[in-house]
Amino acid sequence: MPAQTDPGYFFMPNHIILIGASEQPYSLGERVLSNLLSTPFQGKITPVNPRHHTIAGLPAYTSLNKIPGSADLIITVTPPDSYDTLLKTCRKKQLRHIILIQDWDSLSAAELHTAETAIRKHHGNGLNITAYTTAGIQLPSLGLNISTQDGYAAGHTAILTGNAAVSRQIDNILNKLRQGTSRHINLHPGISPITSADWLNRFGHSLHTKTAVLHHNPEEDQRRLFSAIRQFTRHTPLILHITCLTTETDRAVLHCLARHCNFLISFNADDLEAALSAQLSDLPPLSRLDILSDTPAEWLHAHAPKNLTLHFPNLPHHIRNGHLTGTPTPSICHDIASRQLARPDTQAVLTILGPSGHEDYKKTARALIRLSEQTAKPLLVNSPFSDGITHFDTPAQAIRTLSYRNTAAALKQAQLDIAPPQPCRLKTPQPQNIKKALAAANPALLAEALHLPLPAHHP
Repeated sequence: MPAQTDPGYFFMPNHIILIGASEQPYSLGERVLSNLLSTPFQGKITPVNPRHHTIAGLPAYTSLNKIPGSADLIITVTPPDSYDTLLKTCRKKQLRHIILIQDWDSLSAAELHTAETAIRKHHGNGLNITAYTTAGIQLPSLGLNISTQDGYAAGHTAILTGNAAVSRQIDNILNKLRQGTSRHINLHPGISPITSADWLNRFGHSLHTKTAVLHHNPEEDQRRLFSAIRQFTRHTPLILHITCLTTETDRAVLHCLARHCNFLISFNADDLEAALSAQLSDLPPLSRLDILSDTPAEWLHAHAPKNLTLHFPNLPHHIRNGHLTGTPTPSICHDIASRQLARPDTQAVLTILGPSGHEDYKKTARALIRLSEQTAKPLLVNSPFSDGITHFDTPAQAIRTLSYRNTAAALKQAQLDIAPPQPCRLKTPQPQNIKKALAAANPALLAEALHLPLPAHHP
């Protein structure tokens, strides 16, 4: 079976060779092999281990040299001192695509130097070498998990990070939103010659991906990175997740780049959750949000963003500045929310339910969640019983989500806007002067008639 070309080798591999595969419990080779075998991946898996002829019931080879034919991916979990010989063999057998997976943080300085030397020596000239953390690679839509982590749920978010903990954090947020992952890449930024910019260029347009989260690496070539981001966001929305320390100046520069390259920025987990909710939901851009709360909620004015107006409606005997007065039973809350949504000037409603152990409280939350699934206008629900993409733990999180949605719409529109013409000193040529110059066959007169500089040879 012939090996596939880039990027098919990665996104649709037919044959994977795992060097260092093992049955030893909790070893790196066992974890990666177990995850490969426990997913619906339909391709061929060939283990390599110098001491075994079968591993996990699969025919194994003692050496890469002994494997006939080709393969799409070579995955190695062996120590760095094996890299030089391994990469020479890959070049000899024309096995182009090599994935190195290690717990890099546990290696000594000497081992890291050995790895860097081998990678620097062999990368290029037909070999494509990429270093990953143990969080590795996941393609849930293909049932492919090349990592030590549990499998991610399939969904529509591409994840590209340089830290296993950040990847897991993003996955937890997606699970909370009842969303999943289309592609997950966890590079090791200090070792891998393939960078985030390279992977963004490889991703291309995918029907499986609605948005991407990129963990920012400040050590990467920033010009190449933001150029790749700008190209990528022409077809897919992107969130740049910042976890490093940033100054006020850094943030100003990043926001300027966001306007130029059309991406959202998150500086913490709450920001990231709101940005993901904004990008993955069907929420429209809004200029006004109506607030209905079972407790006074005008304190939310302090959280109002510049691109969203908070409105606290009044209804005699029922609502005072957004506060549901009296006893807001499930039926009353359902009725008031329905009536507010029916108003022609209402764009969306946020219902806020304070925590309570009363059974009516749970019934109210369920009634509002059901109503949110039936109404054409957005009905956002804030309660401890809320989960899902338009249900929020806090009212501030709902407001932040709508702010991100408005920002994304404004950035997209800015890419479509035509720059206004700049004032200039052009003079309008007069047709009669042009005719005279042409009749005289005089280049100098023609240049003057067209308000152009005189020809260079003219005295």
